[in-house]
Amino acid sequence: MSTRRHLNQVRAVVGLVLISLIAIRSFWKVFQFHAQAESLYHQHTNPVEPDIHLVQQLESIRMILANRTIVGYRQVFPDPQSKFDLFRFYQTQYFLAPIVVDSRITHPIVLVDCGSDQTLNNLVTNSHYHVIQRFGQGLALLETQAP
Repeated sequence: MSTRRHLNQVRAVVGLVLISLIAIRSFWKVFQFHAQAESLYHQHTNPVEPDIHLVQQLESIRMILANRTIVGYRQVFPDPQSKFDLFRFYQTQYFLAPIVVDSRITHPIVLVDCGSDQTLNNLVTNSHYHVIQRFGQGLALLETQAP
């Protein structure tokens, strides 16, 4: 009888040890998950500092457009594979407020962001735009001309 009792006690201790190990491993996995989730959260919520040069350019543009309520916006890049830079578009909208920056280019005045003056020159040469003012680094206010 005592052997059976002793065997039951050993089983109980082994069971408690296994349950404890499983619990410790589970807590460790939860801790790792929490650390990764927090890292990802902070990685995507840290504010990005605006481009100071762009902000200065946009302040000048806002002064010129003071009496307008809406302006078109177009991004042109030398590489045809380039995608629309949504963050830059949002910055432009933010710093030109209360002027509405619309991504359609059907407005009489369009803010063009080409990234370089050479790309801007190519656009103006091969399009129906007239330059109102250049701000450097491919940023310019253009007026639509009749073709």
